[in-house]
Amino acid sequence: MVDKRQFSTHLISIPSLIGRLFICFFLLFIIYLIFGPAKNVEADLINEILYLVIIPIILILATIGICILVGLPIRLIPNLYNWWLANPFVSFMALTIGLILLTLTLNQNFIDTRTILVNEEQIIQETPNNYLLTIGWFVTAFALLHFYPKQFIVAIKNKFGNKVPKQNESFNE
Repeated sequence: MVDKRQFSTHLISIPSLIGRLFICFFLLFIIYLIFGPAKNVEADLINEILYLVIIPIILILATIGICILVGLPIRLIPNLYNWWLANPFVSFMALTIGLILLTLTLNQNFIDTRTILVNEEQIIQETPNNYLLTIGWFVTAFALLHFYPKQFIVAIKNKFGNKVPKQNESFNE
């Protein structure tokens, strides 16, 4: 028999879930546009539609699906779910680490150079480091999908809200 009080904490708020899905999709789409499409020598409408619309949608939906599946234990195991909600800084730190990894791929020291063949000509192409990019992509997506802003705001208020003295009080009292 499932305890209703315990299970009620696991109910997913549909508007919150839709909001997180939309934000994650939007930010991943922006990240894809920054890092994803290679500089095409020959641009045409089919390549533009394929590389700027179809592939990112498929890639982002697959990423969201994988991150939701990996994050299912957070929602299904009561102790893990309660710990995740009690420690919202973990999700925030994961988001920060993911964004730092994505930013590091823009650093000249982490850019890979490859020689590709286009129309029987060898072209040297600079691309972001695939390892950093992939890890940053998935960590950012996971953190965005499993970020609970309400608990984060409450945790900030609990941590820092009591340390601000009122007008007539001082820290020494």
